[in-house]
Amino acid sequence: LKITAAGSNMGLFRYLQEGAVVQDLVVTGSVRPSGSAVNVGGIVGSNAGAVRNCNFHGTVEGTSAVGGVAGLNRETGEIARAVTSGTVTGEEFTGGAAGRTLGALLQCENGAGVHTAPPDEDTAMDRDRLTLYRHRDTGGIVGWSGGVVYSCLNTGTVGYPHVGYNVGGVAGRQAGHLSGCTNRGEVYGRKDVGGIVGQAEPDVALSPESGTLDRLRRELDTLENLIDRALDRSESN
Repeated sequence: LKITAAGSNMGLFRYLQEGAVVQDLVVTGSVRPSGSAVNVGGIVGSNAGAVRNCNFHGTVEGTSAVGGVAGLNRETGEIARAVTSGTVTGEEFTGGAAGRTLGALLQCENGAGVHTAPPDEDTAMDRDRLTLYRHRDTGGIVGWSGGVVYSCLNTGTVGYPHVGYNVGGVAGRQAGHLSGCTNRGEVYGRKDVGGIVGQAEPDVALSPESGTLDRLRRELDTLENLIDRALDRSESN
């Protein structure tokens, strides 16, 4: 695969709509669109369907929402058992599996280097502004998550020394549910850098007297049931 045309929502598939399924697919090559380059993925630019048991090996580059498998994984999107290797580079929301997700990332593995190159020193912006505004939300699995990230593994290097905000071995910034994930790669950045998550938001205060813990346990049980059903569909297909 080789994509260099200008535009956004770029990948082998530009869009997967809800109900669409892509599975058992191996893609090699490069996705490096010029122009706006928002929502750029090795397999799909914008995903509202299911990508299961698919691998991408190569180079993915864009500006915002850049992922080895999908640039943007929407609310109904599911990416399960995807494997990525090579390099993934973006200015914001950059991840080995997905740049941004509001859906589910299940048992994904990333070995790609995610934003490991230095910033372009020829830019008109000074270095401080460059690192603050153009390299943020970088993760081994996902750059920014408002969905479910479950049982994922990162072994690739994430980030560049002293550059970038919100850099994590699994998620750069996450406001959803993340559990059972492992990072074995090196992680570099300037501020809000973590082995698993660079920045977790929102802050949650737990008060046992208020019943918050019981409510969270019930919600987690429901979530785990949804994850189990999604994995069962992936295995049966």
